[in-house]
Amino acid sequence: MFKIRALTPRDALKMAEVYGLCFSDVWETSFFEKKLQTTCVAYGAFEENSLVGFIFAQLIEGEGEILTFCVLPSYCRQGIGAALLENFLEQSRIETCFLEVNSKNQSARGLYERYEFEKKGIRAGYYAHFDQKSQDAIIYRYSKK
Repeated sequence: MFKIRALTPRDALKMAEVYGLCFSDVWETSFFEKKLQTTCVAYGAFEENSLVGFIFAQLIEGEGEILTFCVLPSYCRQGIGAALLENFLEQSRIETCFLEVNSKNQSARGLYERYEFEKKGIRAGYYAHFDQKSQDAIIYRYSKK
């Protein structure tokens, strides 16, 4: 069973490690530390003392932008992503929220659509990888109104 709690700058190293296991690019520990000291919040899912996933967002005046959201591959399809997203939407007290997701990530897109995020646009070639063809990003918007 996993538990969800707010993350702090002390969790930045674990966040960077999990991020690195989920994505091909790198976000440094210092990036997470600095952002968590200013306008960002994060919630993490833990199995015992191990971080297995997190949602990381910037909040400004009732609006949020999910900067990254990941669950370790071995923990996918266990409801962790849904629990993290639901927790974020409840705890953050935002009115609206934006995010971008790879157009090929059907699992994430399905999750966002279940939580009533609406497609608002496309950024062509947004996800560019050296080892594969670039992918489009779909922009989603969530509103409590």
